[in-house]
Amino acid sequence: MGESISAVNIEKAVTTVVLRYQRLDGSVVTQLLSRKAPNFVVPEKMRWWEVMQQYFTLGVDHLIFGYDHVLFVLALLLLIRRLKAVLWAISFFTVGHSITLVMSSVKIVVLPTALVEIAIAASIVFMAREIFYRSETLSLVERRFWFVPLVFGLLHGLGFASALAETGLPDGDIPSALLAFNIGIEAGQLLIVIAFLILSRIIHLLSSYLQEDWSQTFKLPAAYCIGCLSAYWVIERSYGLWFVV
Repeated sequence: MGESISAVNIEKAVTTVVLRYQRLDGSVVTQLLSRKAPNFVVPEKMRWWEVMQQYFTLGVDHLIFGYDHVLFVLALLLLIRRLKAVLWAISFFTVGHSITLVMSSVKIVVLPTALVEIAIAASIVFMAREIFYRSETLSLVERRFWFVPLVFGLLHGLGFASALAETGLPDGDIPSALLAFNIGIEAGQLLIVIAFLILSRIIHLLSSYLQEDWSQTFKLPAAYCIGCLSAYWVIERSYGLWFVV
């Protein structure tokens, strides 16, 4: 066991930070610190799987508590009726955000964070509109169930990367940290999909029992809520960008 290190002055606006501790022999130990866990004991050697464990947890937390990303996934699930198409759409969304997450994290693609956040909110407005104006025919997302999620996945990956940039990546363990963070995002996304499918099944069973179509009853209010909240984010983030400029 080594020295005990405490980071008690983490600012309120920061959820996590990366602490890099370099020994006299040149070896580096990296640890994620947060307000909830501001202390750690420097180990003799930081193992790669410990780094992956930290960034996996960070990825899960960011997806679940990243409400704009959650709303996009929910809108995608509300919009697409066919299970096979849902699986393909989620897969292409994953491919898209994985590409830009890596490219942005290693500085191959760099875009202003404020503009990315506005575009992400606008993508959710688009999805809510698709739900609301959807007719008996297939919607644009259903007809292009690989293209639209892929394009929006590229956009959302830039958002994931900006959140990761606020925390930082450990020197010498960047590939492991990126892989674990991305897997954590997928795990959080999978939890949301499973919860949605369970809830949908419950509503379907109740509708069959009561002989009422509750799925449509809940879908339009959900589209209104998603659309209003995402439109508010577009306005709020645009105002913030204008105010900063």
